[in-house]
Amino acid sequence: MGAVRIPEGSALDGATVGETAVSVVAVQPEDGTVEAIPRRDRPLAAGDVLYSVARPEALRRLEA
Repeated sequence: MGAVRIPEGSALDGATVGETAVSVVAVQPEDGTVEAIPRRDRPLAAGDVLYSVARPEALRRLEA
């Protein structure tokens, strides 16, 4: 399991949960509360924190 904050200019900024290569179990918007088990079509934004479950190499790619 890992947590990563989406930085400005990231390829994930504007993508959806379903477009990530990992299982996203929760998203915490920069100014909001944790949303557990988000829908696959939920848009992501810079500042969001993704809580994900995946193999270590997939988590490292997400963090990069």
